[in-house]
Amino acid sequence: MNSGDYASLIEGVRLFLRKELEPVATVWEYQVTDNFTATSARRVFDELPDGLEICCFVLNESKEEEFSFIRRVGSRLLFRSGGHGWMSEQKEGTTEEAIQILLASPCVRHPDTRFESFRVTKEK
Repeated sequence: MNSGDYASLIEGVRLFLRKELEPVATVWEYQVTDNFTATSARRVFDELPDGLEICCFVLNESKEEEFSFIRRVGSRLLFRSGGHGWMSEQKEGTTEEAIQILLASPCVRHPDTRFESFRVTKEK
């Protein structure tokens, strides 16, 4: 399955919004629930299909808003961050780093039913 709907099968994750219908869907927004754990976060990345990317809101060390992008390319995870008009270079990272980023996201730590906790995207 090379679809972002894979995450809806993970405990503690529910589909919030899909921007398009299958088979052309490229964006799936998810909310976490009270059942979301570190094991759930691991599954988000372990089961992330090749070519898809997780995006979540984070606060950097300076407490400034930015987004983290974590893309699966084969067996590797590539990390980027971005904010208002800037994007970092890609770097390879580990599943443990990805889990820490996702669990640190304010939208995951304190989910709000009005907003997504993270999104899965596929290049068009």
